Amino acid sequence: MIVKNLKVGCQTFTWEMLGDRFAGGPDDLLKAIADGGYAGIEITDTMIGRYAGKPAEFATALKASGLTLVSFAFGSKSGFTLKDKIGADLETAKRW
Repeated sequence: MIVKNLKVGCQTFTWEMLGDRFAGGPDDLLKAIADGGYAGIEITDTMIGRYAGKPAEFATALKASGLTLVSFAFGSKSGFTLKDKIGADLETAKRW
């Protein structure tokens, strides 16, 4: 790999850790990450906000920001470890 071709993405967990103290939304995240010079974003189900269930709109926002979706992460209250919650966890995965 040639280092000059290396592109770096940013994870939204930094803002997610702020909890209620983060008053912004997904468009604020896209702007901050793009303004920081990153090429891509990893976003979570708790940070995608109004774009949840609207992949075409999110793709448009990414393109307008000059970002690529690197990864999408989502969590489960069971931590994906409880046998009796496997069905619900799989349904959540299918939804996303």
